[in-house]
Amino acid sequence: VQTPLEFLNRDSILHSSADRHERQLHNEVIAPGRSVAGGAIWEGSASVIRRSAIDDIGGIVSSATTYDYRTSIRWLAAGHRGVFHPEVLVQGIAPHNLDLFLSQRGRWARGRIATLWTSDSPLRSRGLGARQRAALLQPAFEDVQGWSRLATLAIIVTSLLTGVAPLDVELGALAALFGPWVVLGSLATHQLSRGRLVRREVIRRDLTLLQLQLSATFAALRGDRRRFRPVARTGQDHGGLDVIDRLRLLTLLTVVLEVALILRMADALVGWPLRGMRGSHLVLAIGAGLWFLWNALGVLGVFVRRRQQRAVYRIEVDLPAFADGDLVRVRDLTAAGAAFVSTRSRRPGDVVDLVVRMPDIHGRPHDVRTRATVRSVVPNQSSTRWRTGAAFEPLSATDRDTVLR
Repeated sequence: VQTPLEFLNRDSILHSSADRHERQLHNEVIAPGRSVAGGAIWEGSASVIRRSAIDDIGGIVSSATTYDYRTSIRWLAAGHRGVFHPEVLVQGIAPHNLDLFLSQRGRWARGRIATLWTSDSPLRSRGLGARQRAALLQPAFEDVQGWSRLATLAIIVTSLLTGVAPLDVELGALAALFGPWVVLGSLATHQLSRGRLVRREVIRRDLTLLQLQLSATFAALRGDRRRFRPVARTGQDHGGLDVIDRLRLLTLLTVVLEVALILRMADALVGWPLRGMRGSHLVLAIGAGLWFLWNALGVLGVFVRRRQQRAVYRIEVDLPAFADGDLVRVRDLTAAGAAFVSTRSRRPGDVVDLVVRMPDIHGRPHDVRTRATVRSVVPNQSSTRWRTGAAFEPLSATDRDTVLR
């Protein structure tokens, strides 16, 4: 039985807002659909597994990069049943910066595409029904969307630079054939996704994952069979040139598309330097190019501007504490530090004797005592309260355990 993976850190890479993240479509539509089709996939956590099912297939496939995906295929093929239960019972930490997000998704893509070349492939594995095969192929299908985006961009750029239309068809015929397909396709997508799928978000996610999906395909063809390695969930985002380096293929394609659009617009105005393009072909080519450029710049712009300075995600709390004997309230906490609100102003570098009262695993109060170095001080509008961020000195084993629990 698999339950949804939800996340405490609402400012993660996955979140487009505090109450919306990219896995909601999966949790609310795709995973329940797989369950109905008899193809529920174990996701490694937030689940309950019958031990006899694991023993029956010879154990968890720990040698695979995506051990959960491969294990799911094996026990479904062996006749065991999987169910997705939509109630949120577990909250974890989503990848907190771009580098960790790309590392995680790269591992998923490599593992799922590589599975198609093994005996565990949903296409080859015996014992699966047609609906189960379709449900189990869906994750691997997601991991090759990069090729579709790359092909579309290549067609647009080629058409802009050469003036050759990808289709030799009159505008009326194109509208009669293409228009209903667009309308019906959009309506079907909206209905099948229960209104959860936003096309702009899907395109931008695909552009973000473009480079790693292409790399994952080549890795699978080379026979790259890496073992599973867990991905850290916390880290810093410095933005700027770091993003350009991490998304260099998307950056290169964006520059090429910009150049193609500038040259084509210049040619439309002054008749130089490209082969002539007129009428509906010109309008459609420039329109498609601007649409993709807007989405590509949207991806790069968000990450270039993003600054994530905390190396460790802090959990929001409201706990009483004493800082140098003054009563304060702790507002967020990790095993590495805390932020507290007090009526006394401090300066970065000050050392504070901190006593935080928090419940232990049984709900009994426990005082965690430590010295903490002030890292940041932010006043309120009237400068009567100050939010102070401080890093702990190493905690005792007992105190660290209390904080973590």
